[in-house]
Formats: sequence, structure tokens, C-alpha cells
Amino acid sequence: MAIKGFNKVAGETRGGLYQWSSPTGGSYSWYWPAQFAGVSGELDSVATALGTGLSAAAASIAAADGQFKRVEDVARVGAEACSRYCGPGFRAVRQAAISERQTVAAARYSLKQPIEATATPNGNAVDVLQRQEIRQMLRSQFGNDLGAAYKWCVEGGLTVLNAVVPMIALTQFKDDPQLIALLEEAFAVEKTLKVMGNEPSDDFSTAADPLKTTMDNSSIRLLAKGKVDQIKLRSDAVDAANKLLIATINFTSQSSNLSETESFNLLMGKSA
Repeated sequence: MAIKGFNKVAGETRGGLYQWSSPTGGSYSWYWPAQFAGVSGELDSVATALGTGLSAAAASIAAADGQFKRVEDVARVGAEACSRYCGPGFRAVRQAAISERQTVAAARYSLKQPIEATATPNGNAVDVLQRQEIRQMLRSQFGNDLGAAYKWCVEGGLTVLNAVVPMIALTQFKDDPQLIALLEEAFAVEKTLKVMGNEPSDDFSTAADPLKTTMDNSSIRLLAKGKVDQIKLRSDAVDAANKLLIATINFTSQSSNLSETESFNLLMGKSA
């Protein structure tokens, strides 16, 4: 048998964790965090199903290891078990991850685009010139003082961020990925705030302010940031799914005596 000691870690509350080892002593794991259940429902569902398939395949391989003496026979059963129990889940996770990656990319692209002031050609032209002036002001006033430039952009709110972030490659921030990420997040929050509603409701009243019918600015901002953070979590879910796929390929390769390429083809329903 190419894998040893396969088990689902009991008491792991953060997600589904499976571990096993190879005859050479290497330790391997397969992990899907539970935090993604409320972020990407489809991806969570198929990832959880893949974990169940992994357990079923491991049980079949363990039974074959006790029944057959030849390594080739155990590897044959391993290939059949991985194809049957892991293949469908593997393909489902891969497709869901591709779809989710495209959705996240579209959301991020949209949040980086400038807000146009008007729908008229003249209005758009004026808006473009105003954004250019803001970027020129950013360069002339702050030069390479990135800390002061960053502070000015954030304090300038949507108007300044709308001029800077969509064209950030033309600014002094272009070589600082950390500040770029922070400015993109600030811009995304401001854009989300702009389109969020704040409908009156009696649910917002308090003992101190019984006539209050809308959320205060800090509450709305927290909600907007939560929406932006959810996009990042969905991106993290895609990354976690990619790690699952790699772990499943490793499991298949080790239990079936196949190369990584052959294991991938097997899991995709092709000839190994």
C-alpha cells in the first residue's frame, strides 16, 4: 500500500482535515476550512463531498492492502477507487473554483473602475480632466513621500480615490504593492458605500435615540467593508480549493503508483 495511516483528524473544528503518510515517511494532508461555508456555498459543498470521496477511496485501499499481497494489485485497486470516489468531486471542485475565480476577478475589476460623473460626452471629458488634475496635484505636492501621499488620498475620499486608483500605475504608488492594495481596498469601500441604501427602519432606534430610523455612517461603513472583505474571502476560498486539488492528486499518485500527470488524467476521467 502506498499510503499509511489515513485518518480524519477528530476534534478539528476549523474544517475537514485528513492526514496520511507515505512508506518513505513523508506526511501529507488535505484540508478544507469551514469558514468558507458562508462565503462560497457551491465551492464548499463540492469540496466537502470530495473529502467524503477521499475517505471512501482510502477505505477501499486499506481493504485491498489487507487482501492482496502484490503491490501491483493494491495500486490497481487504488486507481479504481480514486477514479470512482474522488474523480467526480475533483472535477466538481475544479469547475467551481474556475467559476468562482472568474466571479471574483470580475468583481475586483469592477471595483477598480472609475465612477463616471455624467453620461454625456462633454461631462465625461470634464470628469477625465478633473481626475488628471488630481493625479498631477498628487505628484507635485507629495513627490515620493508615499506616506503623506497615501494619507491625502484616503482623506480625500471617493473623489480623490476615483482619480488615483483606476490609474494607479501612473502614480508614485506604482512600485509599492502594499499601498496599492490598501488604496484599492479604500476605493472599493467608498464605491460600495455610494451604492448602498440606508432605508429608514424602526429597527435602528435606541433608548438614547428612540426616533433614530437610519444607520449611522460608521455602521454603514462597516457593512461596506464587510462586502469588500467578502470578495477577498472568496478569493481565499479559490486558493484553498486549488490546494485541495493538489492534495487530491498527491493522494491519487501515492495510492495508485501513478505520476502526477497520470493521476490528474485519471481524476479528470481520462486514461491515466
